[in-house]
Amino acid sequence: MPKSQKRALSLEWPAGGFHRGAAYRQQPPWATPDCLNVWPDDPITGRSRGGSRPGLVKAFDAVLGSGAKVNLLANCTYVGVDKWAMFQDFFEGETLSDSWTAASWLSAAPGILPLSSAAVSTTYQNLGATLAAETVDTTAAYEIAIWISPFDGAHHGTYSIFGRMNNTTPIATTDGFVATLTATGTVGVYSGSLIAYNAGSAGSTHTFTITATGQADSGWFKVLVNGNNVSCSWLGTSCLTATDISSELGGSAGARVGFGLNCTVAGGICIVNGFRQQYTYNGFKRAPRTILYAAANGTLYVEGARDLGAVTHTNYTLSKTEPLEAVDLLQKLYIADYSSDEIKVDTCTVSGTTITVTGVTAANTNIYDHVVELTNGTDSTVNATYQLATVGSGTLTVSSAPGNGTATVRIARSLKVADPIAGTMVKLTPTAGSPPVGARFVCAYMSRLCAAVGSVCYQSRVDDPLDWDISETDAEAAQFSTAADSESGQIGDIFTALIPFKEDYLIYGCRNSIWRQVGDLGLGGEIVNVTHDYGIKEHGWCHLPGGRIAFLAQDGLYVWHPSDNWPMNVSKDALPGQLKDVNTTTTKISMGYDLANGGIHLYLSGWTALDRRHWFIRLHSGKDGAVQAAFWPMDFVDNHEPFRVCPSTSSLVPYNSLLLGCRDGYVRRYEDTSDFDDDNAISSHVLIGPVRPQGDYQDARLDELVATLGVDSGNVTWAVRVGEDREAAVLSATTFPSAATGTWTEGRNLHARPRARGGAFTLHLSNAESQRWTIEAIQAVVSPLGVQRK
Repeated sequence: MPKSQKRALSLEWPAGGFHRGAAYRQQPPWATPDCLNVWPDDPITGRSRGGSRPGLVKAFDAVLGSGAKVNLLANCTYVGVDKWAMFQDFFEGETLSDSWTAASWLSAAPGILPLSSAAVSTTYQNLGATLAAETVDTTAAYEIAIWISPFDGAHHGTYSIFGRMNNTTPIATTDGFVATLTATGTVGVYSGSLIAYNAGSAGSTHTFTITATGQADSGWFKVLVNGNNVSCSWLGTSCLTATDISSELGGSAGARVGFGLNCTVAGGICIVNGFRQQYTYNGFKRAPRTILYAAANGTLYVEGARDLGAVTHTNYTLSKTEPLEAVDLLQKLYIADYSSDEIKVDTCTVSGTTITVTGVTAANTNIYDHVVELTNGTDSTVNATYQLATVGSGTLTVSSAPGNGTATVRIARSLKVADPIAGTMVKLTPTAGSPPVGARFVCAYMSRLCAAVGSVCYQSRVDDPLDWDISETDAEAAQFSTAADSESGQIGDIFTALIPFKEDYLIYGCRNSIWRQVGDLGLGGEIVNVTHDYGIKEHGWCHLPGGRIAFLAQDGLYVWHPSDNWPMNVSKDALPGQLKDVNTTTTKISMGYDLANGGIHLYLSGWTALDRRHWFIRLHSGKDGAVQAAFWPMDFVDNHEPFRVCPSTSSLVPYNSLLLGCRDGYVRRYEDTSDFDDDNAISSHVLIGPVRPQGDYQDARLDELVATLGVDSGNVTWAVRVGEDREAAVLSATTFPSAATGTWTEGRNLHARPRARGGAFTLHLSNAESQRWTIEAIQAVVSPLGVQRK
């Protein structure tokens, strides 16, 4: 009988993601039974070849709410009159754009790094570029900033910002200043200087040092110019306070700006991923601007010229006990200021403007945040919503007299309105009718402000969010509905989501059902049931490209185009138990689509307990056109857990970034060039297999492994684990030592010879250092052996 021959196997990256639904023997191709903090794309080049996920960085420097959890993130677009302007370039393409010219006093302009979008300086080159003249009002402060990234886990030289250069002949070392950050090595040791020039003569050298951070960081190096005063910051921390250089600048100094890089380490590369100048436009300027709002610890924050700052809302606060929703409508932000601690008393005495309510005190009710809703009124009491005038112990006075008699009283927080032009937040005060009290979910649909309370959806007058008068009969008048209108006699289900879909549908997500409002109710629109089998979890949905939505239900994750009859469960096979029956009382859901990385982010964070399950989800279409999903579990340090997410259209962060409002009061985003979650190392791993080379009858021996990692990949620790069958090979990590281990480095590696025998084997890959890693190819050589002994 001829002797069986060795054969080569290609061990593919498990692009199908995490899978725990099938038997190990029937695990889908390209799936894995175990992984953490890995994504299907190379974080370094963006190729579809798998590796560790990108790190998290602060999207803004400010810590919100004194470090309390961020419970609101929302965008708002308005037409400003503040003349704020910005030039921003993240260096996409093959060369610098026409806005740049080479810095004439240096070697040349930087090129674009071919592996990713970035301006670079190669070894021992001192390069720089000058920005074309902007119309800057130099009487107002302006900021110049560059985003600096390490290469191969280290920094390799100096990074410079040029400012106050002559408007006609911009040469920083003739007239202007040079602010420099020096960074080399892997442990985050930084220093820098500021030097001003007058007709080619250098002034004083203003130096600064920065406490070592322990790793090579990615972040903004910023210079703030306020007249002749210049200050610098790195990673959001001031490193040079305002320094007066008026005596060191000459009369030829102007307002031109630029940046430079000088690689001083052999074999290294200096990288700048972005440049930004924020300034006041010197002339007439009115243009739309989209800004970010955030809330933490009861305070509302708004994106300003350079960071997030508190909004003026004297006496008004926001709830800090729940995640909040908000919607952009008519250049204002409408906030569903919801709290579960509302007060409801069935029978209260109403006399003129005075209402007697047991349990009410100034400690739990105030005139700025709360309103009173009267229902079931007797005698002359008028059922409506009333504004509070004063609060006493057991009594309230309201701004207008409801009449006399008794009523059911409900006291809850009011809708709030943030005005980006006025820079304020106030309580929504209606011009007609009674707005909803204690609304938890809001959206804009058909130019109406829609808000859901309990089992009722209230919809304002078209183009007038202050008119809630449902007694009017014209087509644009305010409306209300329940999730049972089309089935007479039923009590409406409790709302858990309002999801607008273009101008076609308004989706009613409820606890145990889903409904679809077709068109506008004032123009004969109808409400039809989609399903009674499941509902949508609170805050557990997001829009997807191509007109679909994704949502979390009681039995998993669904994807749906609202024009289709049925949503499709995309998690039941891969995650039969992990996404079932999420308890939204203790676990808060945040969900959003990440356009930059092409996937859904689903975060399940314990509101008080440190309990979390987080997922990156990549969708694709199968051969039959059905939507399929690949799930990639993630983990963060405790303080980085997200409670709200928001696709960014902000001017101050890279476009299409997904913003995360975290437990520690910071807003973060993913950054492809970051090896860390802020200052925290990322632990990542993936299990390839189990592989049963000779089927269920014979043993095999894993003789060789040959791996190729991506260029610039961090080191990877590999471990071979064997077992008598597939499940044993997966579980052997917890019961037996690995059969063979080693470390792979970037590029193609030497042959490893595990010579590990068993019925099945797995290959465990993990980061060997605090650096991003990626896999190009892995080849295995196996030899068939005899029949298994049992």
